[in-house]
Amino acid sequence: MKKITKTIILGILFLFIFLIKPSIVKALTIDAIGGNDSISGLGTTVTSYETTLTTFTVTGTASPNAEVVVTLADLSQTDTADVSGNWVVNFSSVAYGANTLTVTSAGESLSLVINVAEVASMSTVDD
Repeated sequence: MKKITKTIILGILFLFIFLIKPSIVKALTIDAIGGNDSISGLGTTVTSYETTLTTFTVTGTASPNAEVVVTLADLSQTDTADVSGNWVVNFSSVAYGANTLTVTSAGESLSLVINVAEVASMSTVDD
């Protein structure tokens, strides 16, 4: 009788671990906005970011294998988080000025404003 009970418990445990695979839920984050002037460790606390780049990468975390939609002004990119929950998208030709970045996944949403500033032109004076 004990052997049968032990076998049943092990069978249920096997089913739970290997077949049902409970999903690991991770908080949605924006971890970095990258380029030459990258910023990292953003998490959920930063509400604005200033850059002179018009092309950059945005990375973060979400639940494993979750679809992540990242919208920046009128541009949109979609990625699927890997098994560790990491996602990455690239943007190019971002307009100058204030652009709202919104990341959405599994009913969660984060937003921040990215201000893309024009680089002041440098002038030279001939001697």
